Amino acid sequence: MEVSDELWQALLRFDREVMRPQFQELEERLVTRDEFRAHREEFLGHMDTMYKRFDRIETEYTSLNAAVTRLETRMAAVEAKLDKVVFRSEIEEIEQRIHRLVQEVAELKAQL
Repeated sequence: MEVSDELWQALLRFDREVMRPQFQELEERLVTRDEFRAHREEFLGHMDTMYKRFDRIETEYTSLNAAVTRLETRMAAVEAKLDKVVFRSEIEEIEQRIHRLVQEVAELKAQL
């Protein structure tokens, strides 16, 4: 039985010095992989959130761009109307000047 006792002790020593450290290293690697997977999933979740935000921002940008285009069109129409109003007031002012000149000419003829 001494041989089997020696064998048993050698196996225990082999387990303690060789096998346990290797299993601990494997276990640590697995934990590291699990942690990596967890961090990866968390990162991908954050990326999904960012993509959703970018999608909302892009939608808002498109809406704002369309609104600015409509405002520019309306401003062009308002400017055109203002130009007509200014042109009309200038015509009225010229008509008033012509009327005064006609009156002055009539007064000058009357004096002659």
